[in-house]
Amino acid sequence: MTDIGKREDGVGRDSREHTERVAHALPVAVVTPVYNRAELLARALEGVAEQQRPPAEVIVVDDCSTDD
Repeated sequence: MTDIGKREDGVGRDSREHTERVAHALPVAVVTPVYNRAELLARALEGVAEQQRPPAEVIVVDDCSTDD
């Protein structure tokens, strides 16, 4: 039998919550490579914008696409 908030391996909930808080404090960058997929770029960027935790920066790299 285990205590509430404790896992079988003895690691407590407080430790896990601390790790999650630290992870959410770190900035995140999203890099999106694009080559001839202009029709998908808006959808990809909308997906990034809809995330629960927005990135600190979004970088789109276009490798000389020939489409608009």
